[in-house]
Amino acid sequence: MMQMNNNEVKKILLADDDELICNLFTLFVKKYFPHATITCCFTGQSTLEKIKNAGTFDLLLIDQNMPEGTGADVYQYIKNNQIDTPFVLVSTDNISAHPEFDDLLEHNPKNGYLQKPVSKKQFYQLVAKYI
Repeated sequence: MMQMNNNEVKKILLADDDELICNLFTLFVKKYFPHATITCCFTGQSTLEKIKNAGTFDLLLIDQNMPEGTGADVYQYIKNNQIDTPFVLVSTDNISAHPEFDDLLEHNPKNGYLQKPVSKKQFYQLVAKYI
């Protein structure tokens, strides 16, 4: 598990069209990882813009089904631009329902998948691996 330097701020990008999910994940991150910041996006397009323009993130938590683009669009951009940031797909569907993610774990061994609904324990274990 990666250990975080107490003075090192880690940046998480969370993309989900459900504002409630963004708010809950943000509260959870602030409680358990106080040296981390979380940026929320609500569309695929705004997520791509953040990745292109906001600098480097330490973790990408990306929903599959969003307006104006999907998690698959974001993943394709990450792959095409050789961005090494861990990408975690967060979806209500089983990952096998999305063939566009067949190489998710092979592309970058730090990538992952969380199926909604996500428990606090699952979320904590995942974020702790990167933060």
